[in-house]
Amino acid sequence: MSVQAEALQALSRPVEASLQTLLRPIRFFRDYNPDDFPADLMAGITTGIILIPQSIAYALIAGLPPEVGLYTAIVAPIAAALWGSSNHLHTGPTNAASLLVITIVSSVATSNDPIEFLLISGLLTVLTGAMRLALGLLRAGFIINFISDAVMVGFTAGAGLLIITFQLGGLLGLDLERTFTFIDAVRTLGQRWEDLHVVSLALGFGTILLIFALPQLHPRLPSLFLAVFLMSLLVAALGLGQRGVNVIAPVPTILPPFAKLPLTDFQLVAKLIPGASAIALIGLIEALTIARSIASQSGQHLDNNQEIVGQGISNILAGFLSGYCASGSFTRSKVNLNAGGGTPMTSLLSGVFVLVGVLTLGWAIRYLAIPVLAGFVIATAITLINLPQALQILRTSKSETFIMLVTWGSVFLFSLVEAVAIGIAASLLVYVYKTSRPRVVALVPDTKFKHLRERNPNKDPVCPQLDIIAIEGDLYFGAANHVEYLLRNRLADAGRQYYVLLNLQNMVRVDISGVHMLENYVNEIRGQGGDVYFFKMTDIARRLFTSSGFMDLVGPDHFLHDENAIDYLFHRVLNPKVCIYDCPLRVFRECQNLPKISIPFQDKVQGMTSLPYVPLIHVEELEGRCTRRPLDFELIDVREAMEWDRGHIQVARHMAYSTFSVEDLEVAPDREVVVISRSTRRSRIIAYVLMESGFSNVKVVEGGMSAWIDASFMTAISVYT
Repeated sequence: MSVQAEALQALSRPVEASLQTLLRPIRFFRDYNPDDFPADLMAGITTGIILIPQSIAYALIAGLPPEVGLYTAIVAPIAAALWGSSNHLHTGPTNAASLLVITIVSSVATSNDPIEFLLISGLLTVLTGAMRLALGLLRAGFIINFISDAVMVGFTAGAGLLIITFQLGGLLGLDLERTFTFIDAVRTLGQRWEDLHVVSLALGFGTILLIFALPQLHPRLPSLFLAVFLMSLLVAALGLGQRGVNVIAPVPTILPPFAKLPLTDFQLVAKLIPGASAIALIGLIEALTIARSIASQSGQHLDNNQEIVGQGISNILAGFLSGYCASGSFTRSKVNLNAGGGTPMTSLLSGVFVLVGVLTLGWAIRYLAIPVLAGFVIATAITLINLPQALQILRTSKSETFIMLVTWGSVFLFSLVEAVAIGIAASLLVYVYKTSRPRVVALVPDTKFKHLRERNPNKDPVCPQLDIIAIEGDLYFGAANHVEYLLRNRLADAGRQYYVLLNLQNMVRVDISGVHMLENYVNEIRGQGGDVYFFKMTDIARRLFTSSGFMDLVGPDHFLHDENAIDYLFHRVLNPKVCIYDCPLRVFRECQNLPKISIPFQDKVQGMTSLPYVPLIHVEELEGRCTRRPLDFELIDVREAMEWDRGHIQVARHMAYSTFSVEDLEVAPDREVVVISRSTRRSRIIAYVLMESGFSNVKVVEGGMSAWIDASFMTAISVYT
């Protein structure tokens, strides 16, 4: 296949996927099982019974006529059923979306003209739907994953309190000036409190009591509908509409009319885009959260992008057919599930049920009293305040608590659009903060030496040569400096640990900044005489290490197989003398059968990862001082007997490291003592022991016997005269 053909095929895939998404209604009807229709019909009617009073009440929250809510309740469920993914998510008017709509439209409208309000609301709905549709077609639904659930918990809790406050006027029978902030609403209520209408208050509270009391009689009772229905019968029977109780005007008994929206008013469109973005994101979070929650109970697999497309198209059609912004409703979705609905047909039938109701019973709307609807709204708004989930967040996560409280507080201090933006910004800030600060933890084998686990600094022993470190997160440009800082701190604390084994199992991704940081880290450790090895890498990390040249820089043999990484280092890299003479511990499985030679001063150095500074003496200075008589210092060679026999400085005194005893030295504490070993490791330890024993003038030969021999100075066969 040619390059052009491959490119064309790559471009055609997303187009084909988008077409399949848009053709969802064809698959819906083609795959529908007629045997499901009876159960879907009953569930659709049950949901529709609740949907009618809800749509009217929520339209009043949005500052719109009741028929706008009913048109939304007709169009949105049908469209979402045809283009969505969830079998049970019910789309239509919601509390939170309604509150956002009135806030946004009121801030943009230039007059109190209800026609202007309707047109702006419709345009806002179309823009919201277009944004959701674009996200779904572009497969960009993953963006929602970066917005914490705490944003929704905080926003809905704040919105619930706002809705309750705004509905108190209707509950009390007061004709109040429209307000959009919590403080203004409370102030207005305080000024008009004495004008409350007792009958209206009784109707409103009666509605609330019925909504919460009826489920106690039987959980399956449609309490929302029954409460409104019974109270409406009371209003009709007693003629309360003529006794000072505000009632709803009859709605037109027509099909949802097409709205001529000001689509070419680009200044208005620009003003609405921020608000449309807020509704689009909050609505998607709400809908997808509900869909996932219901799917976890029904066992359905969700296609998030298809659901986002459904939410988008439902809003676009609702906007053009005189409706307003719609989203998923948990109450109706739960009713849908409990009523036995098993397919999206239930949502479609609920919309048809509302349509039939509007065409045949629109006249009955005049018996719906404003206080009854206010009580209905307050009862449903109370459910927006999810105390169990808020308390769970408070108990489990400081960062999520921060997001929730910031969002909740912003609802009262700023506009709702600004509150949503602040909540999303807080969510993204926390995400960036967390991903930019991955943990760097030390690992040790478990008691059975089968798995590595995080080391307990108070209990687990430390290998004096090897440090196993895990980077618990992606190593990208935002995290590189933080990880480097933590690794350098471990390097400073490690002291005698010359070798590092990096576990990259949880480092899924790495970029060039991360590679550069690792290069600096490897070079620094190698500059100190140690080395770095890697294991448990992801394929993504391995490919980048190869393409960037990092693997060649470090050496392919430094990228170890997962199952034998420690075994390889133990037998081919680590210094066995340290294991035998210096370390009484048995940290790894490979240590278990290793002989350990106990030395008298082991208790003084056991567990130490670093030694204090000891003055050094260069071999050239030492060679010069060895020719003087009498010697003004004691030269102690602490190598083992076999090393001593192969060559030593003539004037040195042999005191093997493994049997060294301060008492055997028999030297005054103020006399200068120079200690030498093959390099400097053992001599530094002995020097530390001497200093701890009261010797005040102790030095170590820089480079040890290796440096002496490299300088071609004479060894044991030489005699100084």
